[in-house]
Amino acid sequence: MNCELREYCSLYVLGLLTGNDLALYEKHLLQGCDECADELRSLGEAVEVLARTDARVSPRPHVKERLMARLTQDELIATETPHPGLFVTYSNALAWQETGVEGVQLKMLFTDTINNVMSVLVRMAPGASYPSHRHAHTEECLVLEGDLRIGDSLVLHAGDYQRADENSVHLKHWTEKGCLLYVTTSLENEMLQ
Repeated sequence: MNCELREYCSLYVLGLLTGNDLALYEKHLLQGCDECADELRSLGEAVEVLARTDARVSPRPHVKERLMARLTQDELIATETPHPGLFVTYSNALAWQETGVEGVQLKMLFTDTINNVMSVLVRMAPGASYPSHRHAHTEECLVLEGDLRIGDSLVLHAGDYQRADENSVHLKHWTEKGCLLYVTTSLENEMLQ
């Protein structure tokens, strides 16, 4: 099996995918491509090893200038490191991305390609639903605004929390009035519908 988006893996791990390419690839990952998940795991391990090395290389001045010129102001303010080990992302600097599920968008806050997990804000429009899926890892969800319904009987509101264990199956998620969620989940979940 040769995934047509596999070439995006290395760019994704290095944080070099932007705009429509980034949205397309993250949607692809959410749909559960095993080939890309394996490639990301492998590349993530290599990047982790490289990150631990102490090879400090500075680009030539004209390379750095060209690179900085290509960055937009939004990209420059999206993430700051005010202190070592602390990362701050401003919500107005991140764009909502389509997930491929009508009425469901996300803002990618953090992707851990080593452990194949991500932290996202999920926005569901009134009446939107997200299909049933199996969790590759533990998933946590905090409802920030609105109502989130799971199946036909469970209703969560702002401040409510749910955790789904590895290999558990979530019934269809839907919302009557719309909702905003904070979710940590796997990059390898399997869609069932």
